[in-house]
Amino acid sequence: MITLRTWWLPGMALLAGLLGWTVALLSQGAGRLTPVLGPPALITLLVVALISLGFGLRIRRDRGRKPAERMDPLAAARILVLAQAGAFAGALFGGWHAGVLVQVLTRAVAARGVLLDAILMVVAGAVMVVIGLLVESWCRIRGDDSDPEGGLGQDGQSGGRGVRRPPETEEGYASARHGA
Repeated sequence: MITLRTWWLPGMALLAGLLGWTVALLSQGAGRLTPVLGPPALITLLVVALISLGFGLRIRRDRGRKPAERMDPLAAARILVLAQAGAFAGALFGGWHAGVLVQVLTRAVAARGVLLDAILMVVAGAVMVVIGLLVESWCRIRGDDSDPEGGLGQDGQSGGRGVRRPPETEEGYASARHGA
């Protein structure tokens, strides 16, 4: 699995913040409502974050068990993807609403409801990012960071990923393709 590059998250949040600030500025100039998500979106983000945290705690608990007793690796990979997607979504939602928040705070009169919704969405985005990074750290296989081969293989001896093995090809297809 590809680990989450932590510098991507602030970069995405910054771009989303600039976009949110621009759209909020344009909507104010056009006399429209400020583009901020309300309580239903906040509740949804927090529920997704809690689900991701719950699954992550299950993986963390499984790390101490024997390999035969652990959860299915495919399920663990799906939980990792959920955590990474949650971190990306948190960065985007938090960044967007931070941009909106900056624009709302620069107004002469700030709407209290919009201000509160934007602050809560920034906090919820930050919570999603933290939970995503935390769950991702729990999903790492021992030896994943120090071993360039990606940890132990299934036999417990050889390297896992990164080990080059000769390709398994069908004789007829390979011979016909290379003109032999």
